[in-house]
Amino acid sequence: MADDRRADVPPGTEAAVLADRLKERIYATITMIAVVVGLSLGDVGPLGAVATVLTTALGLWLAAFVADQQAHRTVHRRLATGPELRRMLYVSSPLLSCAVGPAVLIALAALDVLSLHAALLTAAGVGLADAAIGVAVALVKAAAGH
Repeated sequence: MADDRRADVPPGTEAAVLADRLKERIYATITMIAVVVGLSLGDVGPLGAVATVLTTALGLWLAAFVADQQAHRTVHRRLATGPELRRMLYVSSPLLSCAVGPAVLIALAALDVLSLHAALLTAAGVGLADAAIGVAVALVKAAAGH
């Protein structure tokens, strides 16, 4: 039997883990789009914008991680450790990485490469494209029976 795992997926990672990770990525991206659009409508500087983006991502990640740990504790009567904890961290990592693109664009605005408004709208556009691609991948996989 051939090994059909991808090289970029940790060993022992099953389809459910990848589906959970994709769900988190789509959720984080949609949330970040809302945040950067909201920032673009307000009167905020680059420092305030990057602080908002980073604290949003950190807050999302912490909320998901605490919820996962509490759910695990409720079901298994103990906190997740070892492989279970690594799975939680792997699945929830897109909640942190969703801040990278907007933070880089805001940094470019702080360096006067582009306006903050343009940086925030670009971040929203890139996030929208990323979310659309994620949804398309999920639909194609569902249609293919994966």
